[in-house]
Amino acid sequence: MAAVQPFLQGLRTRVVVLMHHREQKLTTNTARLAAQTLPGCEIRIRGERAQPLDTAGLLSTERLPLLLYPSDTALELTPELVAGWDRPVTLIVPDGSWRQTRKVAAREAVVQGVRQVKLPAGALSSFRLRKEPNAASVSTFEAITRALAVLEGERGRAMRRPLED
Repeated sequence: MAAVQPFLQGLRTRVVVLMHHREQKLTTNTARLAAQTLPGCEIRIRGERAQPLDTAGLLSTERLPLLLYPSDTALELTPELVAGWDRPVTLIVPDGSWRQTRKVAAREAVVQGVRQVKLPAGALSSFRLRKEPNAASVSTFEAITRALAVLEGERGRAMRRPLED
């Protein structure tokens, strides 16, 4: 992984993973891999009653916030869509089971009203860590790599290299 990081230095996209607290100890959690691979990627824990999500600095007027989630109203993340944006992106990525991530937009006030985007249709994942709800589902790490490939072009595609080796 260390060989990929220098190439990723200077990406404009900031990635913030909103991890459900139950995911922290799972060996199949791939958000930690993203945080180790991608400079500046941060993980914030959500879903604990005693400790609410830390929202400090999550949103700013200098960056365009996007929630990566395949809802019915989400816009497809394409190079054409990205070309029209005049500021760098903060990509907010829910992490957890599908049941847990489905609740992020409703339960976390900070992302209510944030534009939702979804990945364009792509090749099926060849990595299966857990049972997915459908064949097109991908892990958090793979979703981030696919989104960065659209947002950052060739530099973003570099993050996929560990998956392809």
